[in-house]
Amino acid sequence: MRTKSQLVKQVAVLGLVFCAVALALAVPLRNYLSQRTALSASVSHEQELRVQLAALKQQEQALSDPAYIASEAKRRLQYVKPGDTVYVVHAPPLPKPKADAAAAPGTPAPWYSTLWDTLADPAATTTPASPTGVRPPTSPTGVRPSASPTGVRTSAPGVSSSGSAAPTTASKTKAGN
Repeated sequence: MRTKSQLVKQVAVLGLVFCAVALALAVPLRNYLSQRTALSASVSHEQELRVQLAALKQQEQALSDPAYIASEAKRRLQYVKPGDTVYVVHAPPLPKPKADAAAAPGTPAPWYSTLWDTLADPAATTTPASPTGVRPPTSPTGVRPSASPTGVRTSAPGVSSSGSAAPTTASKTKAGN
């Protein structure tokens, strides 16, 4: 018969063998699982790139079409062909947003909010003087009229071409040859 000490020794050796096998399998199993995760990420990235490639090919085909280029020039750059009818809408200016109650009156605003304000309301900014010290001409409201790429002169929203304030209207002009 076996004694208790022999049984304990056999269980201890069996436990050590089990731990050795577990440690020997742990590292390759971990590598396998990480590689499988990396492979699935690569496959999903490849699918995203294929979708992006299809979109770019479609955009390339659209940009090779002269009619599409003409419509984009008209939409984005406001180009007008000679003889087209142009409508210029003079809209009233947007209401100014209310100041934050949290900001103290003496505290200067951060640079990005002042940048946004100049982009949102260009009439509120001052025009810098030219190197000669002479400012460019402005309308009675203080806003310089600008010329559009179509050759039709436009002015600030709410200001007619004569310089007086005008309600929201649409004016119809004919593009020159």
